[in-house]
Amino acid sequence: MKKNNIKIKNKKGFVLFIAIMVSSILISVAMFIAFIAQKELILAQSAKSTQQAFYAADSAVECALYQDFRKAEFRRNSNQVNFPNQISCAHGVLGIINYLPNLSTATPSDGSSNGTAISYYEGSLSDDMNDTANQPYVRVRVKKIDIDGPHEKTIIEAWGHNIKKNSTALVERALKVVY
Repeated sequence: MKKNNIKIKNKKGFVLFIAIMVSSILISVAMFIAFIAQKELILAQSAKSTQQAFYAADSAVECALYQDFRKAEFRRNSNQVNFPNQISCAHGVLGIINYLPNLSTATPSDGSSNGTAISYYEGSLSDDMNDTANQPYVRVRVKKIDIDGPHEKTIIEAWGHNIKKNSTALVERALKVVY
């Protein structure tokens, strides 16, 4: 009888060993799944930020094209004083793009009236003006080249950001339209 008691005690230790091994494997699988889920969340957030920045730039380009084609509101020469100091888009849905006073003009060396005029605008593209630091943000440059000349050209460049504040989460996408 004593031999049976000894075997039972040895089996109890083996069951404990198997239980520890199974629980270790389950914990390892759970940690692996959690690691994959964390990477997927980071990837999804990156895609969302990229999309916000791209759509901000796209909206700003569309707004600038509308302002140029329908309203002809951008500065065309250094003597023009009736250019807008702000532009609004989509009846306020896109918010106000505030004017930056960095305007420059260049007159050709041949003395002709054709020159270059550049207008800069920036602002939030959100109708929620309470938290503009965390809203999509754009910077727009409208450049008119060879104004009223034979090779007149307009270049609209828009830099869209997913947020206004500088941080590691800032994503920028840019679009350029030439016509």
